[in-house]
Amino acid sequence: MAQRKKKKSKKRVFFTLLALVAVAAIVVISVNTFLLTDFDYNTNGDELTVLKYSGTDLTDVVIKDSYLINGRDYKTTTIGQDAFKGLDVEKVTLPDSVKTIEDNAFKGCEKMTEVKLPSKLEFMGQSAFSHCKSLRKIDIPGTLQTISKSAFADCKNLKYIHINEGCKIVAESAFSNTYAENVLLPRSLTEIKTSAFDNINVAELEIPNGVETIGIQAFGDNNSLLTVTLPKSVTKVGRNVFKNCQRLAVINNLAKVDLDGAYDANVNPVINYGKKDVSTIDVHNETGNFIFVQKDTGYELVGFDYVSTDVTTPTLVVNDEILPYSIGACAFYAGQMKTLVVDDHVTKISSLAFANSLLEKLTIGEGVKRIERDCLSGCTKLEQIKFVRNGTWYYKNEDGDVLSNPKMTDPYANKDIFFSVYGAGYWYKD
Repeated sequence: MAQRKKKKSKKRVFFTLLALVAVAAIVVISVNTFLLTDFDYNTNGDELTVLKYSGTDLTDVVIKDSYLINGRDYKTTTIGQDAFKGLDVEKVTLPDSVKTIEDNAFKGCEKMTEVKLPSKLEFMGQSAFSHCKSLRKIDIPGTLQTISKSAFADCKNLKYIHINEGCKIVAESAFSNTYAENVLLPRSLTEIKTSAFDNINVAELEIPNGVETIGIQAFGDNNSLLTVTLPKSVTKVGRNVFKNCQRLAVINNLAKVDLDGAYDANVNPVINYGKKDVSTIDVHNETGNFIFVQKDTGYELVGFDYVSTDVTTPTLVVNDEILPYSIGACAFYAGQMKTLVVDDHVTKISSLAFANSLLEKLTIGEGVKRIERDCLSGCTKLEQIKFVRNGTWYYKNEDGDVLSNPKMTDPYANKDIFFSVYGAGYWYKD
């Protein structure tokens, strides 16, 4: 009897060990397959394509450079079409083994703030990262020679764009509606296509020497743009390339390319054919940073790169001499100031000078003798116009004929009278 019990005990130990081995095998299998249960995939030779991500970790998604399937190692080379489209992923890290990102792969990932692109990326499909509204910056490797159509379109918080050396073409609408404030372009770039950077917010734009063609409205709708440099390599600039860049003040046209139709008729930038022909003058006071240029007609305040809520235009001093100046067309376009005091040395306020700003109260210095009728166009919050010195203002039409009415005589102008005139013309004071 004792011997039989001993044999049964040995059998129990044997079967227990066998069960443990089986469980261990299951655990090992689970670990191997767990890496692939986060997404659908297919394989081709030794390469793997991520088809559709279905994992539960949306905070920090890391795709591995290779996966073991049935004892065979497959390298991850492609992120497939629509793979992450519309998902709430916040951060994605792609391995350097990935060479292809297909159409719409990350489109509409509105919570994604960060993505690390592969260092050897060769192809990116259309709208690959479009509508990623939380994406803050992007660093594009030089192995990607063409940035595809609408690749990052409507990424409305994409403040920083760095395109590395090697990239040659930025396709249609690639970065449109991103409001980017910092854009670094490589010397390898040869073509910037239609609307590629439409609706960004850079103040100074220097196109690298090597770019040959710039497409229609490539840099349009940029209300921050003050200066542009077109290098000698440029042979063609599309129409409306700077459309609605109302504050554009200086174009360094080193290529001497035709700019007919490149910008709006009411924008009057200085065109330099040598970068140092006309230099800008920066003048600062406690209410803002202002930019001047010297034209044939004298000095002109052409823009700003910062203004406070309450602004006083500066006194312009050159060689220890206080000089008169005009406020140029669209100089304060879409400005955020609520009150503005025009310096007594200002002689003229040009077309659309304060247009579409948040201006509520305007004080006009005693030196101003001419005010374009539409200088306050779109200032829907305007409450008061005050003249420092009393006088009578008359209105002249485009032919220079003086109209008997309306006229302004009160130091506090009736803004309804100011806006009651129609057609091209201007207010003037003797």
